[in-house]
Amino acid sequence: MKLLPVAGVSSPESACCPIGCNPSDKGGKHEENLGHEFSWLQLSELQTSEPPDFRAKGFVPPPVPRRRNFNYRLRAIYLFLLLLMIAACGGGGGGGGTTATLVGRVLDVKTGGPIAPRATVQVGTQTVQTEVDGSFQLAVTAGTTGVTVDANTYGAFTFTFPAAADVTDVGDLWVGPQKVRLTGRVLNSSNSNAIAGATVSFAGRKGVTNSVGTYVLNDVAYSSANLAAFWGIVGTSKAIGFFKVDFTAQGKSAVSGTVTLDDLRMTPQGDSNPPPFPFTLWGRISPSASAPGTIVTLKLSGTPVRIFNVGSDGAYYFWVLPGSYTIEAVNGALTGSNSAILTQTNQVIQKDVSLN
Repeated sequence: MKLLPVAGVSSPESACCPIGCNPSDKGGKHEENLGHEFSWLQLSELQTSEPPDFRAKGFVPPPVPRRRNFNYRLRAIYLFLLLLMIAACGGGGGGGGTTATLVGRVLDVKTGGPIAPRATVQVGTQTVQTEVDGSFQLAVTAGTTGVTVDANTYGAFTFTFPAAADVTDVGDLWVGPQKVRLTGRVLNSSNSNAIAGATVSFAGRKGVTNSVGTYVLNDVAYSSANLAAFWGIVGTSKAIGFFKVDFTAQGKSAVSGTVTLDDLRMTPQGDSNPPPFPFTLWGRISPSASAPGTIVTLKLSGTPVRIFNVGSDGAYYFWVLPGSYTIEAVNGALTGSNSAILTQTNQVIQKDVSLN
């Protein structure tokens, strides 16, 4: 084994010993200086090109403390929390996390147009303000069956509907300065028997007829100061095995807080006679892009008798008695008019209006 020369040292013994040691004691221990048990032979091995085998020479390195892998533990904790969050959200698909979207309009029964200032539509903690035309769109939990409308000075109106799923159109929700009860009967037109289980809808309210065909709709928006818009609202009656019937409250007003309508007669689907027309005067608004939200006022001798707020179909509908009428349509800065003369009660005429 070749030893490397050390400057100023004549022998290997001198090279391994500090001052004051005995060079002849080659097996001597120098714990004071080296801190470990090294002999000259062991030290000489450090100068070779091969790495020394400390364990073979009696040197045992101090034990290395076992290091716990905290990264794996943190990852496991994060994964567990993530799974809990996914479970709470329904996994992003079915279950409690499924969402639906409610769409509709909030209209003022006093004017026939959108409420101003804008109303607030709320379901739970979810809220949205209506647009200028009264329309709204609100994301809710699937299965939602009710919505509250804060109608400013009119107060709160609560509306119910079948369980929401996907995109649910709740229709026109009417609000106003007063609330009334709307009642009447639904009968079979072929034999005048009562129809039980018919669903009657009006102004955003729904009710079901009882065993004697009577329905009651509570908290219906009303304005005694202006009945034109109230009379222009179109309601519907639906029952299994019968044709749908549309109706209005024309000519009816509240007595002690209750509006009583004439009997609604529904035609059986197997009847050879078709159901009566739900309107006597109607028309389309053009251009079609400007039609939704147009307010159509029907006047008789200069006095407004009906008001209709045009929906997405771009058309208006009135159910009126024979007479000479003026039709006025307004949507923002756009206006249009037409005239109509009805001579028979069973007459249906179409009068379109162009906005300019």
